[in-house]
Amino acid sequence: MVSRIFFGWWVVSAAVTGMALSIAPIAILSLGLFMKPLAAEFGWERGDISLAITLAALSLSFAMPVAGRLVDRFGPKRVLYPSILILGCLVASLYFLTESILHLYISFICIGIAGSGTGGGAYAKVVTNWFNRRRGLALGMTMAGVGLGNAIVAPYAQFLIELTGWRLAYVGLAVTMAAITIPLVWLLLKETPGEMGLRADGDDHPAQQAGSESQQAYGLVAAQARKTHTFWIMLVAFVGIGLGVNGLGIHLVPMLTDWGMAASTAALVFSVSGLCTIIGRVGAGYLADRFFAPHVAIAFSACAVCSILLMLSGVVGPAAFLIGVMLGLGSGGNPNIIAYLISRYFGTRSYGELYGSVYGIHIIGSGLSPLVLGLGYDAMGSYTGVLVAYAALIVAAAAMLLFLREYPDWNRDAG
Repeated sequence: MVSRIFFGWWVVSAAVTGMALSIAPIAILSLGLFMKPLAAEFGWERGDISLAITLAALSLSFAMPVAGRLVDRFGPKRVLYPSILILGCLVASLYFLTESILHLYISFICIGIAGSGTGGGAYAKVVTNWFNRRRGLALGMTMAGVGLGNAIVAPYAQFLIELTGWRLAYVGLAVTMAAITIPLVWLLLKETPGEMGLRADGDDHPAQQAGSESQQAYGLVAAQARKTHTFWIMLVAFVGIGLGVNGLGIHLVPMLTDWGMAASTAALVFSVSGLCTIIGRVGAGYLADRFFAPHVAIAFSACAVCSILLMLSGVVGPAAFLIGVMLGLGSGGNPNIIAYLISRYFGTRSYGELYGSVYGIHIIGSGLSPLVLGLGYDAMGSYTGVLVAYAALIVAAAAMLLFLREYPDWNRDAG
């Protein structure tokens, strides 16, 4: 007899879709595709446009711990519904952008605040409740939704831009996001397995799972976690990795077109990067269930360094797709590792708030990354100097993860 699919995997499918149509693919990462149309219409420099991403990232990073605290208190779905609706309205409002760069900045600050409720914190908490033994894989699949979003949203946005212009393209992205994610969250995103009389990982007996993790909160409260060395090592390491890695994708299309590549081909390279981000996140999650997760994060960070070396070589043609491959793998191994490490080191009691704090600081680095690249390009006429600095930064930040110790045993500690 064929066994039924564990409902937790349907929860993961809803989380994947939600992440694919969350703030990052819809508003932040897609700005690279809108960069040249905005510059052509308003005369803005790339550094000026990139500042909008930085402002969105800063507002997102400050709002994420608050959103996480709301998730911990009221539940993920009660935060997701209003956040998705407000984010959709704000993205659609970009149709009305004026020549004032301040208008762009205010819009992206508001987008960052609203998007804090649509990011990984809410979805990761639900998935963590549903999985223990296969938590790394489940979180990796969830966070791979951003890569799926890059792969789908990039050509979709480019198609909308060419078909209707950039203004209506933003409206199309907003409507698509709301029309797909809200019904899926309502139908499939059950917050705990206990709601359906199930246990984490689909186990039939209590002895098969570690404690009662799927049924009740456990671990440290946020104030306790912030007093540990582990928290601060993660904080510093992941802000450095975010700064070194996550601006590369934003400037990938402009960079490749500067080298003479057609915009459609450059968008395809960007899509390859998104697809490889999916592979990187699922692969990192799978490996985190089998190996020490900080070491897994270091290995994937090395892929990001390889992508920078390829960028510095100025490869064009088919070889340029290797940049997309290595960049996707390099950027794919960190967000889900953050989500995984928070659950293993600190538990689920203040999961939303702690995830928002660590991932929020990671986003600050991510937001500064494209700004520094844009300003470097405007000042030097090339990306070379900043790329060299980013490669060194990634190596130093990843090395800090070597100082993380083994995970606490929450069953033993609770006993």
